[in-house]
Amino acid sequence: MSGCVANQGRFYGGFDAVVVLSVPPDVLLAWINGRVTNDFGKHPADRARILEDLRTVEPLLRKTATAEIDAARPLEEVIDAVETIAHRLHAGPRPH
Repeated sequence: MSGCVANQGRFYGGFDAVVVLSVPPDVLLAWINGRVTNDFGKHPADRARILEDLRTVEPLLRKTATAEIDAARPLEEVIDAVETIAHRLHAGPRPH
């Protein structure tokens, strides 16, 4: 799942992990500027909102997350990091 809503903490008990994918603001704005499928973030007011959310909301997400992954890393590394978290959570006892 992906997303962020004000009451999301109510649902954390239904998940094995809550992972925050984070990137520096300049990287995020460059990604948004380069996309062609969505105009949100192209206008100065949108960009100001994005930066404000990063400043105010992302720290709250970090406090409640079980892990944080730097999503500015190459995609393969981000995928490996998510898979590592999933494998750790679901690794059963080792057979003797």
